[in-house]
Amino acid sequence: MTWGGVADAVGLACLAVGAVMCLTSAIGLLRLPDLYARMHAATKPQALGLMLAMLGLGLRARSGLDVGMLLFVITFQMLTIPVSAQLISRARYRSDEAARAAGQAQGPQDGGADEHTGRSHERIGRADDQTGRADQETPRTPR
Repeated sequence: MTWGGVADAVGLACLAVGAVMCLTSAIGLLRLPDLYARMHAATKPQALGLMLAMLGLGLRARSGLDVGMLLFVITFQMLTIPVSAQLISRARYRSDEAARAAGQAQGPQDGGADEHTGRSHERIGRADDQTGRADQETPRTPR
């Protein structure tokens, strides 16, 4: 097998794994419950998927100009992904702090929805049919 055949096979594998990582990131953005988990899904697997896809494209293209452009794209993405994640998390943290300072935040202690599950911690006043207890949680839509 020649160098070109090996580079094509490795490039194809890198493209496939990178595409799967990007798909995993997109699914995580849709399925994860809160901002911090979504932010993790948007940065970690997306960055790795992008690097693998660009590596695969570089191995397939083999042109100096193309590889240089792909390195520029990877460098730019590696500089901007952490910065954007940090700015988003800082904005969320500051908005939570401002809400707590104003007394508007409702956490699990005061009847609000749990941030991780989106479920309310309020109790309803009817008894359960099987146990006779009146301490069931009522589901609530997430904020």
